[in-house]
Amino acid sequence: MELDLNQQKLDERVVAMYKNRTDLLILNLLLNFKGFDSFISDLEFMAKVSEADMALVGKTKLLKDQVQQNQFKLEEEQAKQKQALGEVETKQAEMKRNLDAQNMLQQLLSADIIRLQAQTTNVDGLQITILFPVNGPHSFIDDWGFPRSGGRRHRGNDIFAKEGTPVVAVTDGYIDEWTPKEKGLGGIVLWVRGYDNNRYYYAHLQKIAPGITLGSKVAAGQVIGYVGNTGNARTTPHHLHFQIHPGGGEPINPYPFLVASDPYK
Repeated sequence: MELDLNQQKLDERVVAMYKNRTDLLILNLLLNFKGFDSFISDLEFMAKVSEADMALVGKTKLLKDQVQQNQFKLEEEQAKQKQALGEVETKQAEMKRNLDAQNMLQQLLSADIIRLQAQTTNVDGLQITILFPVNGPHSFIDDWGFPRSGGRRHRGNDIFAKEGTPVVAVTDGYIDEWTPKEKGLGGIVLWVRGYDNNRYYYAHLQKIAPGITLGSKVAAGQVIGYVGNTGNARTTPHHLHFQIHPGGGEPINPYPFLVASDPYK
């Protein structure tokens, strides 16, 4: 606004100087000469007018320079703000993707919770949540307590499946005992100590999965072996003999827990 005002004044002075040429003003002073003192006084007045014009020109030029500098700074600041806005929009998009991923994860976790609740069985006050130990087509019955050779009783459930069908950890835990080479009644055997403080027994395995050794940490659903018929199951169809030992003690009938966790039911 100040620049516009000074420019307007300067324009008006230029017009006035054009209309009243300096040489005509001096001629007018000579024609109207009334005395030397008066002439000098008029010349001094004209000089002051010229000085004022020069000051106005200088001030106008200074204002123009300041306006141009401010305009340049403003454009720089606008460019920075535009870049910052772009970064904010990029961050917002990233946050939205993260939020969408978290929402999806929450939905998956909710589905897992529902699935685990369905697999949780309460038998005589004992609540155990497990995955089904055989990952593939299978069949089984409640053969707990069936008679066995030498007057023994069956202390688990046999899950029949095709030879080589993956056998998985039923819960998070670690391998706390194993028989990697065929030996005794169970043949190739794995024991999983669950973080739920229960132990899970797998017998008659064809072989143990690569990378699984004594002390290995295992996650629920991780393949730890394969269905076979080692040990005293050599004359029977391929199957997994599975036991649950609450607190690591005596085994219980695993049938209700297998039924609850069976994905093929």
